[in-house]
Amino acid sequence: MTKPVQSGRRIHLTAAAIALVLFPLLPVASADDGASYQRLIDSRADVIVTVRFVLNMKMGGAGGFGDQETESEIPGVMIDPDGLVLCSNTQFGGITGMIKRMMGSMPGFDLTAEPSDIKVLIGAEENELDAELVARDVELDLAWVQIKNDEKAKYKALDLADSTEVKIGQQIMAVRRLGKYFDRHPEVHTDTISAQVERPRKLWMTQYGLSASYGLPVFTSDNKFVGIVVLQAPDDDEGPGEFNPFAMMGSMSNMQDMFRGAILPAPKLVKATKRARELAKSQDED
Repeated sequence: MTKPVQSGRRIHLTAAAIALVLFPLLPVASADDGASYQRLIDSRADVIVTVRFVLNMKMGGAGGFGDQETESEIPGVMIDPDGLVLCSNTQFGGITGMIKRMMGSMPGFDLTAEPSDIKVLIGAEENELDAELVARDVELDLAWVQIKNDEKAKYKALDLADSTEVKIGQQIMAVRRLGKYFDRHPEVHTDTISAQVERPRKLWMTQYGLSASYGLPVFTSDNKFVGIVVLQAPDDDEGPGEFNPFAMMGSMSNMQDMFRGAILPAPKLVKATKRARELAKSQDED
């Protein structure tokens, strides 16, 4: 096993610092009698799972980071009773593509990240279920993980096809699970739809409260499914260009947009999942 190196801590601290700079202000939830919060937890918390894995990172070039392994946990949502889980590709190692574009002008710089030893935790249980990565969609920031369901167990799942649309100014909600320290208790987050964009595809933007909640499903205040929070990275010709930290800090609003999550509507998820299933099936046949 590759021994972790000290640089991993610096990377995590840098990421945390970026997050604090990019998302300094979060909106305060509007007054609520608690009924919608509790309804969301009672009906949707069971579909939110935790995906645990080891991220094997190889870094070369300036800085000489070398190789390291980092254990990570990210949220996922069960979308099939047979154990298919949908999560954010960004959080599953996919962020490396954006980092490579940002650092591309550094001589010899390279970065790869592959997940291994994938487990799925249902609810607050610490019983780890073996799983495997079956497909990715880099453009949509989606990854599908399949539980190795030897016992043919059935799980509570979110129906992606049962969805609704939202409008600007409408309140939305998401439920996530806290960490192991808090017994993975469900927690409700709220936000407001602030824009609808059509490029690079139809997306709903929020006022930042959920904009870093990659991989979480979003619902209306009356508990109707809307979509999933994803990161839409710019194309090569739309990124920050040559690596220049001073220029990047001077374009803070552009960086905020670059790392800002957006809600991918449910119909897009249905189509993408169909393609992922077809791809996984063809690979199994080969």
